[in-house]
Amino acid sequence: MRALVVIALVGCGRVAFDPIVDGAADTATLPAVCGDGVCEGGAGELCSTCSDCATAALVCGNGECTAGEDGASCYADCGPSPWPWTDDAAQMLATINQARTQGTMCPGGGMTLTAPALTYDTALEVVAREWAWEAAHENWGPPDSCNGRLASDRLGTVGASSGWKSFGGTTGPEGAAALIAFMPACNQIMNPSNTLLGAAAAYDVINAHAIMLR
Repeated sequence: MRALVVIALVGCGRVAFDPIVDGAADTATLPAVCGDGVCEGGAGELCSTCSDCATAALVCGNGECTAGEDGASCYADCGPSPWPWTDDAAQMLATINQARTQGTMCPGGGMTLTAPALTYDTALEVVAREWAWEAAHENWGPPDSCNGRLASDRLGTVGASSGWKSFGGTTGPEGAAALIAFMPACNQIMNPSNTLLGAAAAYDVINAHAIMLR
């Protein structure tokens, strides 16, 4: 898996604002003011770039696509709607299932492992999409969210046993291959106890791929 360089950004806002897609915000013409204590995800403020949005409060821009938010009402947290990268997720599933059914030796040595094909799970997909979008749109690398949500909290929302993300691949198969090439992720991908998979790709500021296993 290629090395991840996490760049700490200081300040706020983005060169290009997120699309303003909700009717209440479409009259806004001035940029949001970072530091005023109000997170305005529809006007370009993001959790990773502005302290106003680094909060667990249910606001658009905090990096968490919560109940009541979707791509139409909060592009910053939920990503585009409809989701444009469904083919990539299908390709990720196919690549991972090929590795499982045909046999794969995970990095670090050992025996070649085989396992039955995984079944795609749309509940896991929802969480994988949010995670991939957070990484791609906010250029966010750590497993924990910048608003304080732990990786275990993300997994717990759908009872996932593990979740993994990779960076830099330009296609679904490349993203899946990067995960298979990373020993901890490969061990879980090849674990026959896992029977379900949700996957997502997101291409924005950076490219990111995410999977959830159960």
